[in-house]
Amino acid sequence: MRKQLPSLYLNKQRVSKKSGKTPLFFKHEIHGKIVKFQLNIKVNPEYWNQALQQVESDTTLTQKITQIRELWKLLFHIGKNDNRSIEMFQQMFREKINGEVRKKPIDLKANFTFYELFDKYMEQYKNRYAHTHLKKFLTVKNSLHSYYPKLAYQELTTELFDNYRDKLVKRQLTNNYIKDLFKIIKKACKFGRSLNIAIPMDIEEFRVETYKGKIIWLTQEELTALENVECSESEQVIKDCFLFRCYTGLRHSDMKHVDILNLKGNRLEFNIQKQGKLHGITLSEGTKSLALLKKYKSFPITTGQNENRKLKIFCQRARINDVIETYKRSGSQFLTEASPKYRKISGHTARRTFARLAYEKGVELLKLSKFLGHSSLDVTLGYIGITLADQENIAF
Repeated sequence: MRKQLPSLYLNKQRVSKKSGKTPLFFKHEIHGKIVKFQLNIKVNPEYWNQALQQVESDTTLTQKITQIRELWKLLFHIGKNDNRSIEMFQQMFREKINGEVRKKPIDLKANFTFYELFDKYMEQYKNRYAHTHLKKFLTVKNSLHSYYPKLAYQELTTELFDNYRDKLVKRQLTNNYIKDLFKIIKKACKFGRSLNIAIPMDIEEFRVETYKGKIIWLTQEELTALENVECSESEQVIKDCFLFRCYTGLRHSDMKHVDILNLKGNRLEFNIQKQGKLHGITLSEGTKSLALLKKYKSFPITTGQNENRKLKIFCQRARINDVIETYKRSGSQFLTEASPKYRKISGHTARRTFARLAYEKGVELLKLSKFLGHSSLDVTLGYIGITLADQENIAF
């Protein structure tokens, strides 16, 4: 399906003589066909703003419409790769969205704290996020609460954010970690604004300066050493899944879509998990990637945490133990750490290894960037450990 935001409109020919209100209709697109249905909401046409898609002077209805749009985006994401008929999709949208309309509006007291708003946000979207993600939300809430026990939403200012960041820096937390905390806080603030709560907009401009650490990839010699490491049967599956990504540049999340049934000739096609786009890889006869695909048909997937733990063991066995220095930024200070390389290997090292080895083999940067699905060439240069300054200094 081609993505298109839904549209809400009034049928002014069906105005009730008694109440003066008219039904609100929901219109969206499925497989290129426009589908419409009536919502269980009636609106006074005088207060309906078609351009802004909201009811003026009615915060409850505006909140409902915002929730409907959010739900539609979620349902669209779930169903966009589904092959069900248009009629079945229409029925699914109608049931789910009208079910959302029937829900009671979120009730918040006049003098509620930011933590009450945070709880409402978690409750509203608990079915959208994974358990581990919700656990991270709770960590953020508890961290903020430990410093500001009675935080009202009116107190959310850039000054408070600066103060909170300084407290986290004193605990020697890295700027990348601190940035993730603020990202979650901003999501809760955005949710509050959807309820017409006057949370200052300037906090959206608040930024935490981050530092890109040392890029880790495997050299061709290290990759060969890893291939030759002896493993148990269960460990071999994890190792082969990692190696397949080293050969193809795929992410861990893409592996559940890799299936030999999607191999047409020597072309493997499937949808990329992160972008939802069709991706194609040519697996020529005699390549290691094709041999692994024929071996497993589809790859058994383990969790990212388990894979990261096992990879460090495999790489230690392969004696990938050159001492490397890594840097992390905490506030204005850089924290350095020297450790064997195998300790820094993770599942995403596979994708960086593919990018680096492809670059060393002479693959053009623009072609490589497009294949990896990067938004810009800068991202690709970061993957292979090269900056734009390095590119400018290669003249002779």
